Amino acid sequence: MRPLRYSINVTLDGCCHHEAGLPPDEESMRHWTAEMERADALLFGRVTYEMMEAAWRKPATGVWPDWMSEWEIPFAEAIHGAKKYVVSTTLASVDWNAELLQGDLAQTVGQLKQESGHGLWVGGVTLPLALADLGLIDEYEFLVQPVLAGHGPTLLAGLRERIPLELVDRREFRSGAVALRYRNSSASLTSESGPEAAELVRQPIGYWAGEAHRRIGDALRTAISGESLSQPQWWMLNHLDSTDGMAEGELLSRLEPFNAQESNRDLAADLADLRERGLIDGPPGGLLLTDAGGEALQKARETMGGAHRSMTAGVTDDEYVTAIRVLKQIVENLGRQ
Repeated sequence: MRPLRYSINVTLDGCCHHEAGLPPDEESMRHWTAEMERADALLFGRVTYEMMEAAWRKPATGVWPDWMSEWEIPFAEAIHGAKKYVVSTTLASVDWNAELLQGDLAQTVGQLKQESGHGLWVGGVTLPLALADLGLIDEYEFLVQPVLAGHGPTLLAGLRERIPLELVDRREFRSGAVALRYRNSSASLTSESGPEAAELVRQPIGYWAGEAHRRIGDALRTAISGESLSQPQWWMLNHLDSTDGMAEGELLSRLEPFNAQESNRDLAADLADLRERGLIDGPPGGLLLTDAGGEALQKARETMGGAHRSMTAGVTDDEYVTAIRVLKQIVENLGRQ
């Protein structure tokens, strides 16, 4: 099984905008080159894929542009030649050695992880949030920049549940940046997991992830139905709750990975409905959560919290041996409700 790794630059106050940290230097580019080279394939959402392609796709001439420093070329070669998967509900096709992923996110990524190899790498902001919520990220690496940005977007804002991490590596850079690598301690599958884990792994993780995700999705929709919210509307309110204003276009683009599981809903109509009900306000360039929207969000969170405690009843810390074991327990708990 291939582990899924998530790496990103982040400032000391949690901002993960790609321009918020220090400019790349020779040392940091060597680090990112190594990240590309040790991955069997890269996973991107549409926004990150298009941004990376614009910056790092090799020109048709086969020659890198003159503005590119010599120490940037190894990274450019690595990312240009890497196998890529793109999660999008709006793109009809992709190239640049890429394959389009559509359909159920948990199942498609779970199946990729089941293949043999060294590992998968995911970058960006929105897609990793969706994958983290599904419990599919095995390793997190944060290149912490010695900068205070004072603004968002904030790393993994809107994450549904707390994820326990175990520090496995730390590296300091001359610039003052620090690379911190963590293992998801609730999703580690090791040779010491014991015979019970070996028995559980007979069922593909994609199966358990997909089944648990479907059941949890049903529970979420039930929880938010009391506030007359669709699942995309729930995520819209969550995103706005973590910002001091977000452009309408950015909010809709962030919902693409979630919308893939909602049969391509009309997100603009969902957004307009929230505005008409007074749950959000503000101009298209700076949408805000209203007091009424905050109350609806809090009520839905409380309801969902109760549902989650019921789903995970009986799962102790010692039972977090593997992600498969946890997902199986959730499915069994839901089956008894």
